[in-house]
Amino acid sequence: MLSNDLTATFSVSQAIRGGTEPAGTTTSLRVTRDGFHDSGGLGGSGQESAALDAQQVASVLLENYDAEQLRTLLSYFVRLHDALRS
Repeated sequence: MLSNDLTATFSVSQAIRGGTEPAGTTTSLRVTRDGFHDSGGLGGSGQESAALDAQQVASVLLENYDAEQLRTLLSYFVRLHDALRS
């Protein structure tokens, strides 16, 4: 297995009920071992962007999406986290 750090991109978008294609705004965040970062990845100076805290991420997501739907969606990540601990 490679020893490089893992990086993931997390995108949230609204889809028409029953559909899979995004319809409207899509919000993407990059996740590293240091936390969430804006999807741009690099700041204007070419340096890695600072990690966003949970409140900043919540504020960004709540600008475009319903809190209850977000909690439901994110609960699957918690379940995955718990399954990986076993």
